[in-house]
Amino acid sequence: MKKHRLFFALWPDDATRNTLEEFCGNAIADCGGNHVKPENFHITLRFLGQVNFTSNRCLRKAAARAHGEPVKLMLDRLGFWSGPQVLWLGANKVPDTLLRLAVNINTELGECGFKPEDRPFRPHVTLARQVTKPPESPSISPLEWTATHFVMVESDTRPEGVRYKVLEKWPLTER
Repeated sequence: MKKHRLFFALWPDDATRNTLEEFCGNAIADCGGNHVKPENFHITLRFLGQVNFTSNRCLRKAAARAHGEPVKLMLDRLGFWSGPQVLWLGANKVPDTLLRLAVNINTELGECGFKPEDRPFRPHVTLARQVTKPPESPSISPLEWTATHFVMVESDTRPEGVRYKVLEKWPLTER
């Protein structure tokens, strides 16, 4: 049985994606590395790994139950992880609405046999991979992103690079 590599994420709208793309070009000019394609920008809420098709229905039901409110992010922190050689953009203060959404998703996934994530939740947008050095000036102008939905994404690794396909979308609504 074929398995699909899946994850849940915040997926930017076109305007946010364009702003991220502009920021990305400026931020990594001095760092080297390979830019992440703008169509792949996202914030992972929960990575699932290889999942068989029969689990797919359960995952979709769990996501529908994992309600949350719109997430207002202030992306104001440029970071570098030397181990995986990743340049990323994140928030100095992670909004409670984002933390609650991640917890809700993790909780609901328990119904599908997924154990809660044991690593700390570090929301970020990966800007570049195979980065050779950290940015010279990590201080940046903040970038605002209001996420009004979250998505389930399939990741397909190909010789020319990874391709992401949004499989389904759930709204984040005021309570």
